Amino acid sequence: MNIKSSVELIYQGLGVADNGSPINLEYSEVVRCDELKQFSVNYYNDQQRNMRKSRNLIVPTYLVEDREIEGKRYELMYCVYDGRKYKVKNILTERHTRQTMILDIEEVR
Repeated sequence: MNIKSSVELIYQGLGVADNGSPINLEYSEVVRCDELKQFSVNYYNDQQRNMRKSRNLIVPTYLVEDREIEGKRYELMYCVYDGRKYKVKNILTERHTRQTMILDIEEVR
């Protein structure tokens, strides 16, 4: 059984300031998601990650693709879930359908 919830997806991109220096741009969007149970302990040990700080969220496929907004490309980098900020470590395909993807995320310190 999956837990129904919502998550704020944070996309980041690069822009150019008036003086020509690069600046980080950010775009966020709040969407519905399902929380999936965690993978096996071996999955986290192989990647040298802490299982306690990791979660798996199911979101629609179109949300994990890069966004093009006003000529700038934004990439999904972070998300805020249950009041905590997470970094997107992996984007995995779900076995049963192509309409959703699994975000493998780890809490940022």
